[in-house]
Amino acid sequence: MNREDRQRANRIFLKALERAEEERHDFVKTACGLEVTVCEAVFRMLNNAASAAEFFEEFEDDLLERQANELEEHDTRGIRLGNYELIHLIAQGGMGSVFLAKRADGQFDRRVVVKMLPMGFDSESLRERFSKEQNILANLQHPHIAQLYDAGVTARGRGYFVMEYVRGSCITAYCAEGKLDIGQRLDLFLELLAAVRFAHQNLVVHQDIKPSNVMVDRDGKVKLLDFGIAKTFVESSVGEKPGGKGDYSRSHATPEQLSGEPISTASDIHQLGQLMFELLTDTSPCAAGLCFVLPGQRVLSDWCARASSQQTEAWAANRRLPSGSVRKVLTADLDAIVSRAMMKDPKLRYASVQDFATDIQNMKAHRPVSARQAGWGYRLGKGIYRYRYAIAVVSVLLIGSGLFAGTMAWQSAQTERQRDKALLVTDLLVEMFEIANPKNTPGPPPTIAEVLVQGAEKISRKNTRQHEVQADLLEVIGRTQQSLGNYANAEKTFNRALAIREADGDGARADIARLLVHLGENDRLVGKYAEAEKTLRLALQQTPDAQRQLIANAQGKLGRVLVLEGKYAPAREYLTQAMELQLELTGETDLAYAQALNDLASIGFAEGAYAEVEAILRHALKIREQLGPQDRESNLDPDYATNLNNLGLALFRQGKLESAEPLFRRAVTLRRKIYIKPHAQQAQSLTSLGLLLDARGRTDEAETYLQQALSIRKQVFGNDHMRVAESLNNLGMLQLSNARFTQALDLYTEALRITIMRLGKDHGATAIVLNNMGQAHLELGNIEQALSEYRRSLEIREKTLPKGHLFLSYSQLGLGRTLTAQGRYDDAIGYLRQALSLREKKLPEGHWLIGEARYALAEALFAQGEWEQAQPLAFSAHDILSRKKGKDHYLSRKAAQLLDRLPPDEL
Repeated sequence: MNREDRQRANRIFLKALERAEEERHDFVKTACGLEVTVCEAVFRMLNNAASAAEFFEEFEDDLLERQANELEEHDTRGIRLGNYELIHLIAQGGMGSVFLAKRADGQFDRRVVVKMLPMGFDSESLRERFSKEQNILANLQHPHIAQLYDAGVTARGRGYFVMEYVRGSCITAYCAEGKLDIGQRLDLFLELLAAVRFAHQNLVVHQDIKPSNVMVDRDGKVKLLDFGIAKTFVESSVGEKPGGKGDYSRSHATPEQLSGEPISTASDIHQLGQLMFELLTDTSPCAAGLCFVLPGQRVLSDWCARASSQQTEAWAANRRLPSGSVRKVLTADLDAIVSRAMMKDPKLRYASVQDFATDIQNMKAHRPVSARQAGWGYRLGKGIYRYRYAIAVVSVLLIGSGLFAGTMAWQSAQTERQRDKALLVTDLLVEMFEIANPKNTPGPPPTIAEVLVQGAEKISRKNTRQHEVQADLLEVIGRTQQSLGNYANAEKTFNRALAIREADGDGARADIARLLVHLGENDRLVGKYAEAEKTLRLALQQTPDAQRQLIANAQGKLGRVLVLEGKYAPAREYLTQAMELQLELTGETDLAYAQALNDLASIGFAEGAYAEVEAILRHALKIREQLGPQDRESNLDPDYATNLNNLGLALFRQGKLESAEPLFRRAVTLRRKIYIKPHAQQAQSLTSLGLLLDARGRTDEAETYLQQALSIRKQVFGNDHMRVAESLNNLGMLQLSNARFTQALDLYTEALRITIMRLGKDHGATAIVLNNMGQAHLELGNIEQALSEYRRSLEIREKTLPKGHLFLSYSQLGLGRTLTAQGRYDDAIGYLRQALSLREKKLPEGHWLIGEARYALAEALFAQGEWEQAQPLAFSAHDILSRKKGKDHYLSRKAAQLLDRLPPDEL
């Protein structure tokens, strides 16, 4: 190279440095023209400049990291976090310090990774980001995503969480060391796509997909790591400020990250494209000058053209291929797939990870790929290759016949139909999630719930012949809305899908039945029990006999509704049938069977068979724990939390308060991790714990939980929902425990208004509130009002409950106490003996409800002058109530006052 060429190369090199990285390649090509020698010299200088800058950045980072690592090792030496003990520091960065740790409680042997807030970085923003990563991981339970086991705060106030420890290599090293062929590499890549797709379905964008964050464990399974800079869809719409550095990896940055444009799932697709390029070529696309792809460009073809013969020979040898096979292996299909994923314009990339995966699977199966804009000849060629052996036989037998042409035409039509269906799904989803783009929706970023509502509207208005795709998408949106607690929107969405399915007639019977089950469940969740029963019965009528799983689901949900309506005999029949059918379909070790057991427990609760319920729920819990993670505290399945809560309730109803409390607290903790925003399930656990604490005499602590439950239910359901009425009733009972009878009566009055409005005057729930109102009136001295409400309560319960039900004792006890206050002792004692007998049969000795009944009977006997009979009952009542409720509880004080009134010779 002569002096003039060197000077020209230097000038072009300096001007290229002034341009953005993605513009340099085209600038150099244009500036150099046909001068190949000058062009190569400029590219060498650019690569050397990038390497030098990277070297000095890494050198500076290494110095700082070594100093920080030494401080971390010293500061954390010998620390134990919960059940885990830190072994040594693995890495440290601005987003956190990562340690290797081991299980230290002797339960079992496990190595884990502990991520902790970085030492000395206690900013509010960093704590929020750390907490956000923890919440994201808690909702991403997937076999190809490293799992979250536990979380907490150290004694020094540093937040941490415990993660699955993946033993293995990063995906590029694993492929290189194992000399995997193209097919094997693509199989691993498809596992990664499954993980990213799951994250996107949970509205999470990773933002940092690169080789070091994708591991392959010793079993050859892919694990996606490090959601440290991941964002939800709504957060991602904001993006970095233009020109901002961000927290992403510069070596695998996307055009949006570099320019500060909004981040979306398309950003993950670009990074996946980069990683796929690297898996195929053993070269980073940016190192090869191929970071961003423009329309018409093919990155693998460019790489083949640029790579030296030595590079391609080494590449082929690594995959056990003859060197001349490089271009053959990197087919036009594969080239088109990688290029589409890496397009500079996000709109030109794959619309979803599923589309990306589908193209790879189609290529492997010799089916057409959507990334190639090829004509009928391309599709026909694919069909011929895929069915080449069958076609050869048919061709020999039917040469010249029209059958061969007809077969190919049918295959082409089928391919067209599947392609059109895939494109429709893509279009619908793109339109739906474009709502979150601030360019399309000015003002504050829409919430997930708003995105789903507007998405459902768009899908419903879409004019298309493929109605089943619209119905499928609407059903998915409806189920998501239902899971989020947006029941009104879920009902609208399900009805839209149902209208589409019903237009298809008998051919869609199973689809119609499934949607009816969703609608019936939605009615149950909002307290419309009569509508729910009607809809679920219709679903069973519509379900084809062959759809046995759907039948089991509908039977279970109908049984639960019948329990709530007080129709116990048919409820038990349906729930038992659902459980038996589910056992037949899946066997005992299956989550669906565990759910069927949980549903069956609902009838036991209603009938007061708490020991039976306990056994059923322990069985269900054992199944869930066998199928869940080894660390039970990290099981973030919502149904697992429900199982814990219900088992705690069965123990609570039996008076086993000490055993019930830890189960309620675990359910509260898990549901706070599972649901980021207020959710009805959180209120259920808070209510259970609050009632238990009240029963244990810890009323101040109980009130905190019950108020939280009421607040959540009002946010989720509005002010006039049955769940709100339940919370008001619970708070009324708490006020009653504190002898604040007027406040209790106010709460009961509002609860009764809502209950009658929602369920009617003759429902079992109405009897509960009337009974409690009767007690408040009795304590306030409103005897006639108390007597009226107790009688009405007992009347309803005798009509709706089976003989001998525990709840009958509440009304009997109230009537007895009220009749005692009127001086009608014989009638009073009759009711009180019935109540005490029921409670002694149904409850363990020492239960506070038995103490309450013995006090009431002792009071009546004392008033009648039967001091000898009253004495042992009064002593027993005082002993039980003082132990269970505390000496300051109003019933304990009443029992003490009764003892003071007994004649001295009777003491």
